[in-house]
Amino acid sequence: MRALLLVASLVVAQAIANPALAQGAAPLGGGTGAALANTPATVLPDTCAKPLYPQTSIQQRESGRSVILLSIGARGTVVATQVETSSGSKRLDRATQEAFQSCRFKPARDATGANVSSALSMPFDWRIEDAPPDPWVAMRAVQGAGFAAPADLSAVVLEGSSAMSSAQRATVMTAMVGEAKQKAGCPSMERLSVRKLWASPAAEARVLELWTAVQCGQTLRYLAAFQFPSEGKAWFLMTPLPASETLPL
Repeated sequence: MRALLLVASLVVAQAIANPALAQGAAPLGGGTGAALANTPATVLPDTCAKPLYPQTSIQQRESGRSVILLSIGARGTVVATQVETSSGSKRLDRATQEAFQSCRFKPARDATGANVSSALSMPFDWRIEDAPPDPWVAMRAVQGAGFAAPADLSAVVLEGSSAMSSAQRATVMTAMVGEAKQKAGCPSMERLSVRKLWASPAAEARVLELWTAVQCGQTLRYLAAFQFPSEGKAWFLMTPLPASETLPL
């Protein structure tokens, strides 16, 4: 596996159950699957991820409604997404797409009762007043006092297991330390625990994990999204999670 590329915008959807996300969704006509569907697809409870407000969007006070067109396979999984109506921010639209990729549906059915592919339009409203608090506040108060940068990140105590190799994990940890140093003056990482939240069944694996790190004596959670394409370089997206945000067990 080639080395991971650090994406400049550390943004990813938060995995948090929210069945209300599908409210207002309606089947779209025009596609082959939608035309054949006699009974539209319906979202399964507690399967959709709630998009996480990107930190850059919070800083720039971006808001709006993202409407995403989901292509749903006959097995009820999302096989493709595209922006139908933009919020006006590519960051917000991308975060919505990433989140809705995790939705699972009771498939649409044709007149004979057979499962068929279909299309569905789902909205998400981004309101700046709903944006979470800055997760770096507590760490900024410490400012790295008394904590040194680790000599070897591969030696950091690890709990749990990741879909990444040890070399790939070290690359991501380096990015985490760099982000903490830039945002909060913290050069250290003492401990890391990893928990898998979701993985795609597709050949080009997409994985969502919760990384909980102890950095400069503070506990900071990150949502980690990885993709391992069959061709080209693997990539990852990381974002810190505010303490107020909850995740499914």
